[in-house]
Amino acid sequence: MKKINQMFTIGLLSIVFLTSCSKDENLTESQLDTSTPELSDLDLFIRENFVDPYNMDVVYKWNPYEFSLDKYNLYPPEVDSMEGALKVVKKVWIDSYNEVGGSDFVKKIAPRKLVFAGGQAINVDGTATLGLAEGGKKITFFETNLLETHDEASVERFIATVLHEYTHILNQIKPYDKQAWQAISAGDYTAAWYNESISDSQQLGFVSAYARSNVDEDIAETLKMMLLDSGIINNDTRFEYDTYNDFVSTLNEEAQNKLRQKEAILSSYLEEQYGLDLYVLQEQVRANIQYVIDNY
Repeated sequence: MKKINQMFTIGLLSIVFLTSCSKDENLTESQLDTSTPELSDLDLFIRENFVDPYNMDVVYKWNPYEFSLDKYNLYPPEVDSMEGALKVVKKVWIDSYNEVGGSDFVKKIAPRKLVFAGGQAINVDGTATLGLAEGGKKITFFETNLLETHDEASVERFIATVLHEYTHILNQIKPYDKQAWQAISAGDYTAAWYNESISDSQQLGFVSAYARSNVDEDIAETLKMMLLDSGIINNDTRFEYDTYNDFVSTLNEEAQNKLRQKEAILSSYLEEQYGLDLYVLQEQVRANIQYVIDNY
């Protein structure tokens, strides 16, 4: 009987030992997928043109946490649209600033993330938000699926987002003379800018109705308008001019004077703070937009 009990004890210990080994072995097995994901041609383009040179993350695969879905009805961009959108952003924004400000200009002053949505961001007042900039770290593009790279109006409407939002980033890093700028159009800013007509706003010395919302939007709209040069983007309305100077010449004398004062502040700001020649940058953006239309 004693021998049987000893054998039973030894057997029980063996089972416990084997079970413990089995549990230890299971604990060392990872349940995570650590394999390298396959990269599409688009992913490779993003890595080569945005991630590696600029440390910029590009988000186009759907992530609802990147958007205010309680505010906008959005959906992911189409892959074909993303390819065209990224080429436009690279050529017109990044290349233009680098060609005028130096090859590392955008590398030194860049958002860390670009986010793209396919749908429109329609506000409760009926206006459309083309893009957003958050703390100089993130730029969000809407309407990616609507971009037509061979159509000048479509390209300008889409690229207007980053030209506008990048101005905010430049202003956040190195401030402009906000007091002097605001004094030019004191009393004409309004939170209800969407109730104001474009033509009336222009005759008050603004390039668009949205520029009347506040001074920060005014300088961003003004630079955007000057860089686009031949057209004003304001929601779905586009006014054609051969040059920015042609546009200014259509306004009353007081409005012309106000816009020229804003232009002077803007030119000095870019030159003194960033070593950028506003008028050379203007020519470069226009040349790169034409390149996009002819080649993409």
